[in-house]
Amino acid sequence: MEWGVCTTAKATVEQTLAFVAWHLDLGASRIWLHLDDPEDPVGDLLIGAEGVTVIHCDAAWWEALGGRPDHHSPRQGLNLRRLYAENRVPWLFHLDVDEFLTGDAPIDELLDTVRTDVPYIRLAPFEALFDSSLEDDIFTATVFRAEVPRNMPRPWLRRMFGAYRDVLPRGLLGHRAGKCAFLGGKDVRPGIHGPSRSIRTDFPWQPFNEDMRILHFHANDKTDWLAKLPRRVAGGYSTNHPLVEFLGTASEIDIQRFYYQTQTAVPEKVAIARDQGLIHEQRLELRRRIEARFGAPED
Repeated sequence: MEWGVCTTAKATVEQTLAFVAWHLDLGASRIWLHLDDPEDPVGDLLIGAEGVTVIHCDAAWWEALGGRPDHHSPRQGLNLRRLYAENRVPWLFHLDVDEFLTGDAPIDELLDTVRTDVPYIRLAPFEALFDSSLEDDIFTATVFRAEVPRNMPRPWLRRMFGAYRDVLPRGLLGHRAGKCAFLGGKDVRPGIHGPSRSIRTDFPWQPFNEDMRILHFHANDKTDWLAKLPRRVAGGYSTNHPLVEFLGTASEIDIQRFYYQTQTAVPEKVAIARDQGLIHEQRLELRRRIEARFGAPED
C-alpha cells in the first residue's frame, strides 16, 4: 500500500537531505517537504528530485492558511492537516527531520496488514544513543533505546540510570507519545502526535504498532542538545518536574555526567536495556544514501 511523508523542515541542508534520502530508499511514494525558512538552500538542491515535493512556506503560503503561527509545532500541524485533506496517498506519516521511520519488513507490506477500521497507527520512539567511536553520518548512531516500561523495579532503574533514576525513570528525553500515520479519506483531524482529542471517542487511542518504529535523534549530538537545552527546559521538558529541577541547579559537570549516564551507548547499560527488549540496532548509512540519490557534495 502506498505511503508518503509530511514534514516541516527546520534543519541543516545535510540533515534534510539525509531525511529525504532515507525515506525515499524506504519506499515512500512521495515526501512533502515544507521549508519553514522559504529561502532554505536545500530547496534548490531538490528541484526535480523524483518523489519530492518542495513547498516554500513564505508569507503567501501562510496567508492562504490563515496566518503564520508563532511557534513551530502549530506550523507543522497546519501543514499536516492541509496535506491530509487533499488525500494524496493511502497512508500519510508525519515526521520531523530528526525522526527516521523503520520497520521489520517493507513499510508498504506492513501497512497492508494494518486494520483500517481505525484511521491511524501509532509508532513508538526509540532514542538514538551517542557513541563516540562512530564516524560522522550526519545523524550518527547505531543503538536506539525505547521507553522504559512503568513500574520497573528500582534496583533495575539504579543499574540503568544510576543517580538519575528519579530524574529520567522512563528513559526518554524527547516525546513519549511517538508519531502517527493517518489513513487517507477518513473523518479525522490529524495532529503531530495523534488525532486531535475531539475525535478520540470515535477512534480510540491505539497501542503502538509492533512492526514499525521511529528512530529519534533527540540528544545524540551533545553540542546541539546543550545549545537547545534552555528552550527545551521551558518547553518540552517542562512537564518532567524532577528533570527541570535538576537541570535548573546542575553544574556543567553535573550535566555532563547526566548525559553520559543516560544518553550514551555505554555497553553495560545497552546490555541491561537489551535484556528487557528495549534496544533496536541499525546502521542508517546516510552519507552513502545521499550520494547515491543526489550525488557527491561539492568541495
